[in-house]
Amino acid sequence: MRRHTRNKATRAGGGKSYSAANCWEAYPEAVGSVFERKYRRAVAEGAAATFEDYWTPSDRWVSVSAYPLEDRGLAIYSRGITQHKRVEQALPASEERFRRYFELGLIRMAITSTEKGCIEVNDEISKILGYERKDMAGDDPSRRPSGRCY
Repeated sequence: MRRHTRNKATRAGGGKSYSAANCWEAYPEAVGSVFERKYRRAVAEGAAATFEDYWTPSDRWVSVSAYPLEDRGLAIYSRGITQHKRVEQALPASEERFRRYFELGLIRMAITSTEKGCIEVNDEISKILGYERKDMAGDDPSRRPSGRCY
């Protein structure tokens, strides 16, 4: 197996080529990992493999594309995606925080769209405007007062 690296995320190999035997010697931590399974499958099936996984030795997430070569080798390209993964993992907590503030009703809130009008409102804005929450938002503008959000 040949290993070509072209990115800082996997700079450990320095862009060098390795034979199948010494690739696993150069990266013993890859043995038994998702990386080994995906690489071996790509070579065996002659099909490209694209995946994301955490590379423990460098404490980084990487996106990998591995392409079989005619000589049963493998060209591997990877890029670091650690920051992207951090944002992706933080998003659900941020959405939950927003949902709690929205439902808490300390202030009047409405989620609107220029195309769809009023998508969602909290109880506080419904109470102040004097309409039922279900009548102020949703997909059917005919149910809304004056056909608008407010």
